[in-house]
Amino acid sequence: MGVSPESLHSIPVFAGVGGLQLDGIAAHTQARIYSGRKLIVQEGQLCTGLHVVADGRVKLFRRSDDREQIMVVLGRGDVVDAAPLIDGGEHRVSAQALGRATVYFVDRATMLATIDQCPSVREALLNHMAERLRTFAELASDLAFKDATARVASAILVCAEEGSHTDATGTRLDRKLTRQELAARAGTVREVVLRSLKRLQQQGLIADEVGQVVILDRAGLQRAAQGEGTHAPPPAA
Repeated sequence: MGVSPESLHSIPVFAGVGGLQLDGIAAHTQARIYSGRKLIVQEGQLCTGLHVVADGRVKLFRRSDDREQIMVVLGRGDVVDAAPLIDGGEHRVSAQALGRATVYFVDRATMLATIDQCPSVREALLNHMAERLRTFAELASDLAFKDATARVASAILVCAEEGSHTDATGTRLDRKLTRQELAARAGTVREVVLRSLKRLQQQGLIADEVGQVVILDRAGLQRAAQGEGTHAPPPAA
């Protein structure tokens, strides 16, 4: 499915492009619909072009045997994985739609020409890669130095940023959060997540209403995410 220049211009990476140049990029852009947790790119696959989330949510993850580690969840305007676009190498992460997602795809030859001709696109991609590097570095630090309860608390806060609302009880996530997803975000297993959730509930930081997490004390949960206020021995990672 084709993409109009106006739609493409609404994506931050291409916001600084206009006129005939934008028309030319749009002519080489496809809108692809993904659903049912379908893979967009797979780890080890050669990069064929640029993928940008136009609508919906997409997770970047790595998998080893039966363990999955969610690296980051992307939303509208986010670039999926730009590094191999530049060096022509393989994707080092997999990308999968969470529910229904629309992704704009621009072939690699068009993107390389655009990067060469458009300083704004080049700068936007460099900023994207720098931000993604910081995100991955923070994730690596958390996995190395924080216990599982702190990582679960951090994962809940990130999910709240992705979608939540406040009612009389507290901050309620807009969707149910499975134990498996929490485990994949926190870099642990379901059994450890269950123990971590119980500890956070005992501390009065969250409530768990049949899979829907409610944050009762955001400041306290933020402290827990930093590893503060844990009096019992932490669960094993």
